[in-house]
Amino acid sequence: MGTEFQMIAKTFKGLENVLAQELVALGANNIQIDRRAVSFTGDKALMYKANIGLRTASRVLKPILTFNAKNADEVYEQVKQLDWSKYLNIKQTFAIDSTVYSDEFRNSQFVKYRVKDAIADWF
Repeated sequence: MGTEFQMIAKTFKGLENVLAQELVALGANNIQIDRRAVSFTGDKALMYKANIGLRTASRVLKPILTFNAKNADEVYEQVKQLDWSKYLNIKQTFAIDSTVYSDEFRNSQFVKYRVKDAIADWF
């Protein structure tokens, strides 16, 4: 068994409990139901099983950065602090997809642009 890490399986509203049961059946640990998602831990083998075997997940994500922010400038500053060379190089293109559930952030497009700006400015 390999090293465990956190993952998030995204789903549609109302399917969170079904997704959690699917993850239990696959052997996931530390399962927590969130809004339209279920977070869990597991190793690389579980990540592959989850990607192949989950029927109610739209995607499986492996978080690389987690933080709290009160405004878009804080998002920018937090994202810019990450060493992006571990994930990208200057010749690669990238796309940002954002989903926002917050009273502070009402426009996911604005958050997406601030994240993109922070990554581009890091390079």
